[in-house]
Amino acid sequence: MMPLSLGEGAGTGPMLDSGGVPAPPRGPRPEGPSDRTPDPLHLESLSQSTPAQDAPRALADLVRSTPGAQVLGDPAVGVRAVTYRSNEVRPGSLFFAVPGTHVDGHDFAEAAEQAGAVAVVVERRQPVECVQVVVPSVRAAMGPISAEFHGRPADRMTVVGVTGTNGKTTTTYLLESVFRAAGSVPGVIGTTGVRIDGRPEPFARTTPEAPDLHALFARMLADGVEAVAMEVSSHGLDQHRVGGVRFACG
Repeated sequence: MMPLSLGEGAGTGPMLDSGGVPAPPRGPRPEGPSDRTPDPLHLESLSQSTPAQDAPRALADLVRSTPGAQVLGDPAVGVRAVTYRSNEVRPGSLFFAVPGTHVDGHDFAEAAEQAGAVAVVVERRQPVECVQVVVPSVRAAMGPISAEFHGRPADRMTVVGVTGTNGKTTTTYLLESVFRAAGSVPGVIGTTGVRIDGRPEPFARTTPEAPDLHALFARMLADGVEAVAMEVSSHGLDQHRVGGVRFACG
């Protein structure tokens, strides 16, 4: 389903299709930077805050939910990490060559391979020897692939998305209180940062990039979070940052 939309002056209205639902917030913190189309080399990422997989995931399993994906090379190659920043690539990584506003991730495919990437996700073939996954849109592919890599953690939590012009932050904090009152461990993602069971965690943008988001969901799930209230900016929707997330809302 699409996230709940709040327009100018809109109320909160019915929104949950949930199995649980957050303690009143300790108060918002200063707003983070505004959303921008990212450059692959210049973003703080949460994708490396989650430990690498104990056992590598077969590439074929990761791309099975990605429409139009063409694997050039061994589909059984094992993937130990996913990232869209070439300076975070380590042996066993899958690198997303994201075309950015100022920097094209395809220009770093060779550097990623040299750093140990076993696969690159690209929109056009690159002069590399590692496995290439050619897709119509790297940005659209990041969500489904990252979700599969992390075991689809969002599917095991109630995730409510809130979008619109005004009221997103207030609504997520109200939902955090509702989740807590209903007996569920809450998480919040939005302009004031990330909260995991009431514990603030700083984060750089309203809607994280898809690899960061699914890594964050995995961390939340590991910390016992059962329900997440998430701000979803229109820019984030346009940039496929919530790809691979199944929202529970009405």
